[in-house]
Amino acid sequence: MLIFLFIDDIQEMIMRQAADQNAQWRASFNFVNIIGRSHAINNAIRIAKVAARSSAATLILGESGVGKELFAHAIHNTSKRADRPFVSINCGAIPRELIEAELFGYTPNAFTGASGRGATGKFSIADGGTLFLDEIADLSADAQVKLLRAISTGEIVRVGGARPEKIDVRIICATNKNIQSEVENSYFREDLYYRLNVFEIRVPPLRERLEDIEEIIKYFIDAGCRKIFNIDAREIKITPEFIAGLKNYSWPGNVRQLQAVLEREIYHLSGPPYVLSHLPDSILNAPPSPVSSGQAACDIRPLKEMERDMIKAALARFEWNVEKTVSALQISRATLYRKINEYGLNKRK
Repeated sequence: MLIFLFIDDIQEMIMRQAADQNAQWRASFNFVNIIGRSHAINNAIRIAKVAARSSAATLILGESGVGKELFAHAIHNTSKRADRPFVSINCGAIPRELIEAELFGYTPNAFTGASGRGATGKFSIADGGTLFLDEIADLSADAQVKLLRAISTGEIVRVGGARPEKIDVRIICATNKNIQSEVENSYFREDLYYRLNVFEIRVPPLRERLEDIEEIIKYFIDAGCRKIFNIDAREIKITPEFIAGLKNYSWPGNVRQLQAVLEREIYHLSGPPYVLSHLPDSILNAPPSPVSSGQAACDIRPLKEMERDMIKAALARFEWNVEKTVSALQISRATLYRKINEYGLNKRK
């Protein structure tokens, strides 16, 4: 009897550990968590929802703090891979000499300091799901070559190993750099760029969607009140001057900075009554935002141009294989041929 109880305890422990590991590799957010109704943010959401319907590589561009990882989570959770792992890695935070081991894993004692048991890489952990490569432009030249090979062949080789392993991974990348400039200056491989850029999503900075600020403020105040004071956000009064001051600021740190400012102000509240009226000197004394809400869409590209670039990138990604291209873009062969003629695309361009 004791032996059976012991076995049951072990099985329960294994199941609990497996559940903990599964929870670790789950995406946490959906499109409903992206706050705002401006044209600029809705345009990004629209493209992201189209990307979610396929397994094609997706590149998310935007300044620090705009919510690029939030978009990656939402794309995964809306895709057919939602019940599979979502694995995230910051390419800029891993030392160059270790990034390949992190991505592809390594065999026992593959290098100095390596574990005698080896390690599984993020590609293998994400098998069947999504691998989110944040700060992709910081990837070293050697790692870019290995990543390109993995995407092209659907196989990885562990550091120190020789046997290829089949993988099925959807790639989502993000960067706050001008990646086209990185390509032009030969810091980032052009062939890898086209592989990763089947879908391109530009997440606008906060200064380009100032009309969303009030909604974002209410969202963070509600979350902050529950987190800090355990009080209802409806008990807090926000003065018009407070909102006007926030709208007049350029927000170089974007939504992440706004969240930090609001949480700090909530910490300093005393009451009841609770009134948000004071702004930090750094915001009060800053020059006004160079972009008004009426100008928020100034950098949005025409849909025709975006469609042309998306089709061009998909054709390059699949080396003009029509079946793979129409499958990734979820369009018919007739539509693809019509668009190729419409935009004058050919293999030499």
